[in-house]
Amino acid sequence: MALEPFPVAADRISARALARIAGGLYVVNIVLGAFAVGAAESLPGLFRLGVAAHVVVGLTNIPLAVISYELFRVVSRRLALLDVFFILVATAIEMAFVLVELSAGETVGAAGYDVSSIFFAFYDLTIGYLVFRSTFMPRAVGVLMVLSGLSYMAYSFADILGPGFAALLVPWIQVPSLVGEGSLALTLLIVGVNGQRWLVARHRFDQFSLERPIRRQGRAHRPVQSSHQLREASRSIAFSEANDWKAEKHRPTPGRMTRRGGAGRPVAKARYHEV
Repeated sequence: MALEPFPVAADRISARALARIAGGLYVVNIVLGAFAVGAAESLPGLFRLGVAAHVVVGLTNIPLAVISYELFRVVSRRLALLDVFFILVATAIEMAFVLVELSAGETVGAAGYDVSSIFFAFYDLTIGYLVFRSTFMPRAVGVLMVLSGLSYMAYSFADILGPGFAALLVPWIQVPSLVGEGSLALTLLIVGVNGQRWLVARHRFDQFSLERPIRRQGRAHRPVQSSHQLREASRSIAFSEANDWKAEKHRPTPGRMTRRGGAGRPVAKARYHEV
């Protein structure tokens, strides 16, 4: 008889709550970023306030990267990790350029922002693909994020290769990025994610992660569950997360496999239940 991992409670913060935190950070990011690039750079008296806004934007990017990985690793762990590196490298480049501007005491051009925007473009492309492939967020948001990444990339390379031509693209080239990132931010903030479908995706991801070492050892891997079984598993996970956490932790698990350790006391090796 096949053995499946007993569903255990996840982190205390649900996926929907994480998504709404990310949406709030994204809104702060967009508003302060627009202020720093627009009003603060146009008015010399607001230069230092714009630098401070840039720093806050950089700070919000770090928890955004962590939450993005937590939400979308169930779709593709490698792409979610790649997305984290794109946003962190882009943030590092932008913060280095902000430091140069602060030392000079004035705006010194857009070269650093063009380079960082290219990395942000790949972040938008990656997150757009992950949203499109996911089952817990609207696919239209993923398409808009891909268009946002393409617009970032087009303008940045145009400004590097031909600043005069890039000036002709403003403001129309900025519309896809505003719509794409705005739709993602508002969707995360207002709607969040579909918690039931995210739990199903996490169950599949956990199942694959547990099956992979068994395949490497040449053992017979467990049969893939049907969609009905996955739905039942997700309901079980959601129910367990709603229960009292301490009671869930100390509740005896039927069919638990143990090994001997220490002074002959049984030590739990894994929590399993028969299916």
